[in-house]
Amino acid sequence: MNNGLTNTDVHAIAVNGSYIFAGTMGSGVWRLPLNEMGIKEVNNESDILVYPNPVTNILTIENYMEATIQISNILGQNMRTYKFNSNKTSIDISAFPCGIYIIKSETIEGTKTKKFVKE
Repeated sequence: MNNGLTNTDVHAIAVNGSYIFAGTMGSGVWRLPLNEMGIKEVNNESDILVYPNPVTNILTIENYMEATIQISNILGQNMRTYKFNSNKTSIDISAFPCGIYIIKSETIEGTKTKKFVKE
């Protein structure tokens, strides 16, 4: 996603309110509304639920079948991977830096993604 970001050498990323900010070396600060990040969420009865969002310490994930859950940061780096059989699990993310994260849920029905914000 690059809309007006002239220097892609990003040194800092921050989320504040409904915006994401990227600080670059020599080109200042770039800002984009979070709702323009381009991650689509599909809501249906076999979908995963992620709450609270935004979250500070404990993230709850509800999935309706056995799944592998991968949490990645906005740069695509894998933060954690979980396998669970229950339909509800709580994950301590208090050590994660503040920012936007992507949850990818892989089940026998396919892959779904959700985003959440860590404050």
